[in-house]
Amino acid sequence: MPDPTDAVELLEREFLDGGWPYVVALEERRVHETLHLDFARKHDPHAAALARDDLNNLSKALSGFANAEGGLLVWGVNAKRDDDDEVDCVKSIEPVLSLERFASELRGVSAELVAPALLGVRHHGIANPASPDAGVVVTVIPRSDRAPHMATARGLHRYYRRTSNDIRYLEHYEVADYFGRRPHPRLEIEAGMRISVLSGVGSSPRTGLLDVAFLMHNRGRGLAHFPCISLGKPAEWPPLESPHDATVSRTLVSQHAPGRWWARFVAATPTLVIYPDDELDAVHARFRLHHLQGAFPNLRIPVQVVAADCEPVETAVEFHGDEIRRQWQLAMDSYVGG
Repeated sequence: MPDPTDAVELLEREFLDGGWPYVVALEERRVHETLHLDFARKHDPHAAALARDDLNNLSKALSGFANAEGGLLVWGVNAKRDDDDEVDCVKSIEPVLSLERFASELRGVSAELVAPALLGVRHHGIANPASPDAGVVVTVIPRSDRAPHMATARGLHRYYRRTSNDIRYLEHYEVADYFGRRPHPRLEIEAGMRISVLSGVGSSPRTGLLDVAFLMHNRGRGLAHFPCISLGKPAEWPPLESPHDATVSRTLVSQHAPGRWWARFVAATPTLVIYPDDELDAVHARFRLHHLQGAFPNLRIPVQVVAADCEPVETAVEFHGDEIRRQWQLAMDSYVGG
């Protein structure tokens, strides 16, 4: 299952990398509003100050996206529904003037328009090159582990949630359900490599060890109980003699790896947890290096991490063969020099 956080970050990157041509193309493509994307017109496009309608739109979006899966609110775009459309789609671009001042106004009030305060809200101005003081502002609202969040603009004080094509207010039983939920962990994986020289006596071939360390990060607010990490076998990199020799963990214990996985490590006891904003040195995968090898293929290792009450996160880490070769040469030079 894709991580909704990735979906929001990908959409944000599309706007920032595409710039003004991407914004202009929204109308031609008749882009629809979605679970992660909403459009809004500035009440007065010629004024940087926020009108009451602007404050309400921002407040609802902060609450609605934070209580769902996060998303983007793009200011300066007119989206409407016509007879052929079931959801609003882009009809025209209506740029906001005094672009940077408007973005600054949004930044100044974001923390005041939702409770509890929402971390990580970003406002990006995308200017029209033909008129640099005009353009659109992309407000990025992350999904929150502290839901529910209330919209607190004047006259609102309600809880909202973004749906596939609208922002609707939550009924009392839905708000009660939010308050009854426990905070959940959210895992991320990070990997780094280290190369060391193992031997080289006289004229004998010199060998080395490529050590890939995997760290599990808990970015959520809940404790990550029973963490588990699974590794896929690299296609072009023969490991050491067996998975147990080629993979080792300092904090987890090896378990039989089912199906497509090469090695799996799990918590040995229920007392092992990953605390919020903390990390676990989970597992090391090790491979032999030989000084006579002229080139190295890319090293790509599929990996999956999961814990109790946590969606599985599956990705792959990759190290380029040229970089492995460069670091291996540096390690050999240092070994000889030492």
